[in-house]
Amino acid sequence: MKVAKLSLVLMVLVLGFSSESINAQEGLIGAIKQKRFAGGCILRSHGNEQIAEDSILFSLNDDGRTAIMNIAGKDVILRLVKDLEKEKNKRYVWIFEEQTYQSSRTARRKNKRASETAKVTIYLTVISTEEEQTTYDAVIEATRGNRSETVKAKGGCFD
Repeated sequence: MKVAKLSLVLMVLVLGFSSESINAQEGLIGAIKQKRFAGGCILRSHGNEQIAEDSILFSLNDDGRTAIMNIAGKDVILRLVKDLEKEKNKRYVWIFEEQTYQSSRTARRKNKRASETAKVTIYLTVISTEEEQTTYDAVIEATRGNRSETVKAKGGCFD
């Protein structure tokens, strides 16, 4: 009887550790699940092993102040915190933070600790500028708690 209990405990421990290690390998940044975008800028996955090529990773809304991204498997709304521009090098840096309220209907604040709020930094380099579109190479860095991930992207903004 003791051997059976010990075997069961060992099996649970082994399975528990293997599922934890699988979850630890899942990326923080994922493809946006939402299918409709109200955005002037979209960035797609490019050259990433764990994210399908051309998956939409980031969509900036027309207001230029809010965006949507998939962080840890869930689409979240981000708000622009800082926008830096280096015209000489045609480089830009956008810094976003996850909005912490549940929805506009309830407008209730979640009790999220700062460590649970996603922070996203996007480094953009202009590839080309045409009449109504600017095309970028991008690096997206996301952090939530002690997890972080960096991915490459390409995309554009429409005027």
